[in-house]
Parts: sequence; C-alpha cells; structure tokens
Amino acid sequence: MTNDENFLKIEQSIFDKMPFGCVFCRQDAQKWECNDRIVQLFGLDNREQFSQCFRKLSPEFQPNGERSVILAQKLVRQVLETGKSNTFRWWHLTLDGTPLPVEVTLTREIWEGENVAVAFFRSMSEVDRLSHIIEEQNIRTQMMLDSMPFGVIFFDEKGNNIDCNETSVRMFELTDKQEYLDRFHELSPPLQPCGTPSRQLTLKRIQTAFSKGLLVFEWMHQNLRGELMPAEITLLRTSYNGKPAILGYTRDLRQEHEADKAKNDFLANVSHELRTPLNGILNLTELLLLSVTDPKQYEYLDMIVNSAKSLLVMMNDLLALSNIRAGKMELHPHDFDLYDMVQQVQHITAVQAEAKCLKLIVTFDGENRLVYGDENSLRQVLLRLTDNAVRYTKNGGVEIRIETEGLENGDVCVRCSVADTGIGIAPNMLEQIFEVFSQADSSRTRKYGGTGIGLAMAQHIVGLMGGRIVVKSVFQRGSVFSFEIVLPPVMIEMDEESHMSSVILEPQQDTDRIVRILAADDSRINQIVIREMLTAFGYRCDIVENGRQVIDCLRFRTDENYDVILMDCQMPEMDGYEATQWIRNWEQENGRKPIPIIAVTAHDLPQDRAKCLQSGMNSYCSKPINRNLLITLIEAALGH
Repeated sequence: MTNDENFLKIEQSIFDKMPFGCVFCRQDAQKWECNDRIVQLFGLDNREQFSQCFRKLSPEFQPNGERSVILAQKLVRQVLETGKSNTFRWWHLTLDGTPLPVEVTLTREIWEGENVAVAFFRSMSEVDRLSHIIEEQNIRTQMMLDSMPFGVIFFDEKGNNIDCNETSVRMFELTDKQEYLDRFHELSPPLQPCGTPSRQLTLKRIQTAFSKGLLVFEWMHQNLRGELMPAEITLLRTSYNGKPAILGYTRDLRQEHEADKAKNDFLANVSHELRTPLNGILNLTELLLLSVTDPKQYEYLDMIVNSAKSLLVMMNDLLALSNIRAGKMELHPHDFDLYDMVQQVQHITAVQAEAKCLKLIVTFDGENRLVYGDENSLRQVLLRLTDNAVRYTKNGGVEIRIETEGLENGDVCVRCSVADTGIGIAPNMLEQIFEVFSQADSSRTRKYGGTGIGLAMAQHIVGLMGGRIVVKSVFQRGSVFSFEIVLPPVMIEMDEESHMSSVILEPQQDTDRIVRILAADDSRINQIVIREMLTAFGYRCDIVENGRQVIDCLRFRTDENYDVILMDCQMPEMDGYEATQWIRNWEQENGRKPIPIIAVTAHDLPQDRAKCLQSGMNSYCSKPINRNLLITLIEAALGH
C-alpha cells in the first residue's frame, strides 16, 4: 500500500469517527458522500443508501412552506458562491417516515480540486441536550457569581460595562442589574482622590488591565445618595461570549476602614492619655532641676527625667510601628529650609549630649537650603540616628553633617550622616540592626535602653523618600550612619548672605523685646509647665482653658495683640481645631494679619499632624513638650 493510500485510509477513519454526521455535496448536488454517523442517524444499512435515497429523507415541504428540494439547492448554491457558512434547522425523515429534526451547518471546502459543500448534521435531540447542559452550566455559573461576597462586572475592549452579578446590585442598594449597568458611572464621584476624573481613570485602568493581564488598585465608589464607598478593585483579562473582555472584582473596604479608624482612634486616645501625665512628670521635673542645688536631689530628679523619657521613646516607637505595619505611614511634603530643620535637631539633642559631656557638632555644607519634601519625617530620621549615637557614646562626640549639591536637572541631592565615637557594631550584626526589635547586642537593652524599633523606623522613612541608610562601623571605635535623598528645589531667590558653608549651629535668643503669647490648655499641670517655660525665656504669657476663651480674648481684649497662639487640640466646650478654623475665618473677614498658631498637643500620630495643618495651624509640637523645640518653633513663627 502506497503512502497516499495510507493517508486516504487515515482520513476516512477520522471522517467515519466524527461525533456528528458529515456529508459532501458537489456543485451539481447530485453526488453525495457521507460518513458512518449519517448512516446511524437515518437508520440506513450503508453509506451508498444515503446517496440513493437522499430525496426520500426529507418531506416535500419544509415547515416554512418551501419545497425541500428547491430550498436545499438554494442553500448549497449560496454557500458555494459566497463561501459563508450557514447554520439552520432542517426537517428530515427516516426511511420509515419518522420525523427527524436536525441542525445543519453548511460550509464550503475544496475536495479533489473543486469546491464542494460540506454539511454537518446534529439531531435536535442532541442539540437540545447540549443546550440544556450549557444552560445548566450557565445557571450554576451565574449562581456562583451572584453568591460571591464581592461585586463582579465585565467590561469590553471599549470600556463598556456589559454584565454584572447580584452582589454589585446589593452593594450599591440598586433595583436590578440593568440599573447597575445603566448608572455605572454615577457610582463613582466625579474625581478620584488623586484628582483624576473617574471616567478617564476607569478607561485607563481597563486598558492597562488588557495590556498587563492583571491589575489591583484602590478606588473610591459612591452610592446614588453620594455616600462614599472605598473599594479594592481587581481587573483580570479574560473572554466573554468569545470576545476579549475584562473581569472586574469589587471588594467593599468600608468595614476595614471603619476598623482602621477605630484602631487609630484607640491609638490616638492611648497616646493622649499617656502623654498628658508624662508631660507633667517630665516637664515639671525639668523645671525643678533648674532650681535644685542639692546634688543628691538633683541626681534623683535627673533619674525621673530619664525614666520618663524612656517611656516616651518606647510609646512613640510602638505607635509608629503600628502605622508602618498597617501601611498608613505617608509622606507630607512642603517647602522648607534644610538649615532651619538641622538647627532644630541641634537644639533638641544638645541637652542630651551636654548631660554626657559629649561634643555635638552640626555642620551644614552647601548652597541649596530651600527644598520641597517632608520636613517632619526627615527631622525624625536625624533625631533617631542622633539619639542612638549619643546613647551609645561614652566619650568623644557626635557629628551631624548635611551636604547639598545641585543636580543638572535642577533637583537637590541631600547627603546626611551621623558619626559617633561610641561602642561601634560587630560585623556580624550589621545586617540585622535595621530589623524590627533587633539590636546589635541583647545586653544593650539593659545597658543602653531602647526598643530596637528606631533604626527600622528610620530606614522605612528614608525608603519612602527614595533612599537607603548605610552604616559603616568599627567595633569599639564608632559608627557612621549615612543616606542621601533627592529633593526638588524651592524656586525662591536667596541673598548671598544666606548661603552657609561648614558652620556650627548655635541657638539664638533675644531677651530685649516683649513677645505676647496666648496659650490654651485645659490641664492645670500643663498650664504651669507652659507658663514657666515661656516666662523663663522672657515671653509674656496668658493662659486660657479652651478654644472658646481663646476666641473671647481675640474679640474682646482689645488691649492685647498676641504674637503667637499655643493651641491644645483636645479641650472642652471648643477644641483647638474648631477654634483655629474660627480664627482663620475671622481674620479673613476682618482683614487681619494671621496670627501664628502652634499646636501643642498630646496627639502625635501622623494623621494628627496633618489634621492640625489642615485646620489652619502653622506648626506642631507634641507633648511632653521639648522646651528647645517649642522655643525654636515660636522664634520661627516670629520670623527670627
């Protein structure tokens, strides 16, 4: 047997084993070839019988009234001339006259060098059975989609929503699926939190999902009453009715956000309740230290101060760690002066260094001072690195160095380093010191204190800024922690006298002038602390108990013009946020110059700082009050 004969034999075998009937018809519609499935379908004895009896296997007329012979020739001719496939229902008969409804698909193929019509037959009982199976599968699929705990929606390539599940309807309190599809774009606010129009961003995200195959992001939805609904969206590339489509999953985040809010409220309350007594213990003890002459009493009071500071550091670290692990720590950039920020760090850490007889040198080298970035976070990193350096150094000193360099694209490269002559870090511990709760030596927890969170916090913040802290250390000789970040410049002209290079920062005080300060705090202890701190520095201070009294002082005490207001945030009758907003509106309505308002509060979470600034306050000082930081903020508010 030749290869061609083998090939034909294989073709015939495949042809006969097809699960549906198949018939070949030439252009003259006289010669027919069929497979074994046709023989079975019509109850024939062999394939030749089909060709011989073909006309008898259809009634004279089809249900539409046309003669079967004429209609069959017409359909065959159409498919041969156009080449377009055609599927239709046909009424056949078996040899004994039993009706045999079938589904026929006609298509054109080339056989032995000529065009032939190929007809595929399936009995309607089989078609109906398959349709029933498909329908059951569709029903089960729809039931699963509708019972899912999140919304499901399909988009086509143009971004049109084409189907959804019942959960989507319930999620937005709608009547039915059609209402969801018709009013889909009303279920998002006009703008997303990023400021981009929702319709525009929807199409962009769908196009990205078509390109990448998978996309997950957060989205702000709303119901028809305008109530916002934060959600997590997952877009997946798939097909729908044989066409490319995007499958979208919508997960309602309202409960999670409510849980986060409850946790944040709890942390804020814990922070406030702990800071209020700590503020009294720490600040009143520091005031006593200024007047105590007995060495033993001074030693005991100093121990109280150090113990309170240790509690404060631990509380700050745990609260910050909670925000990091919740993914809630964010940067809040604004224009600021690098030199002023470094000066504040020097003022805050000077007392700690002097207490250990360490030399603290702060060097600023560079002409680029004004930049755009998160001043508070950068200050926090430098304070944590400096606090570690002072803590682990017995003799010698600590140097903070800040260098700036203008880049070709106009940005400013800021290089920061903190060097000490302390105990250093063993080589095998260098990789672990930035891990949470990790310290270079377990004995240090007892000897030097600390929670093992500070460096992890600093590394996380620098990472958000696009940098990384690098450490070089020689065991028992000292360490250098350094990092560099790139910040955009502030487009403000500076006088040549403002440029500084390699200077040691010193605090500035001017005791010849009288500065009037109005402070609001409902705690008697805090009132004493604030009054003593301010009067010791030469300021004149009036104390009130709530925001309402602050407003009364501004409105009715015409003999007093206050230079600065120190505002607690949580007070009875009227809190600091509401009072600040009233003051800003009052100033604007009456054409008054804004009075600098400094928040002095026990709330110290990042969102608390942002809330203070959003209400109209100028700066922020947390409790327990660091006297040097408070005076620095007051002097900065006065423009000195």
